Order: sequence, then C-alpha cells, then structure tokens
Amino acid sequence: MLPAVLGPIASGLRVALAHGIAGMIVIELVLTPVGIGGMLQNSRARFDAPELYAVTLAILLEGFILVGLATVGERVLQRRLSHSSKATK
Repeated sequence: MLPAVLGPIASGLRVALAHGIAGMIVIELVLTPVGIGGMLQNSRARFDAPELYAVTLAILLEGFILVGLATVGERVLQRRLSHSSKATK
C-alpha cells in the first residue's frame, strides 16, 4: 500500500518544504530581522544591489537544493519499496 501512496505524500512534502522556506524568509523579514531576512533588509537599506542579489540567489539555491534532495530521496525510497514489494510477491 505504501508504494501506491508515496507519490502524493512526496509531492505534499515538496510543497510543504517550499512553503517552509518562504515562511522562514517572511518571518525573518517581519518579526526578527536576523539571518537571511536581516541581510536582505540591511542591503536594501544601504542600496547595496550586489549584496541584495547575492542573498536572493542564495535563497533560490537553497530552495532548489532542498527540493532536489527531497526529490532524490523520494526516488530512492520508491526504488527500495518497489524492490521489496517485488521480493514479497
């Protein structure tokens, strides 16, 4: 049963991961200007466009890497589950 529902579960996890990253940035911008949100606010306040773009690029890369790792993890788990279900038949 688990191999059949792995696709929707993995899709939900990838969407949740993307929303989590966006939520992290929004919270850091609004509530506590530290970390990446603080870097964005400071570079915007100083009109430092290269730093602003660098931080934005870092956020994009972080999101792509995390979603990519989740996709790879899903594929590995799917292969293992499909091999184990074939062995039990």
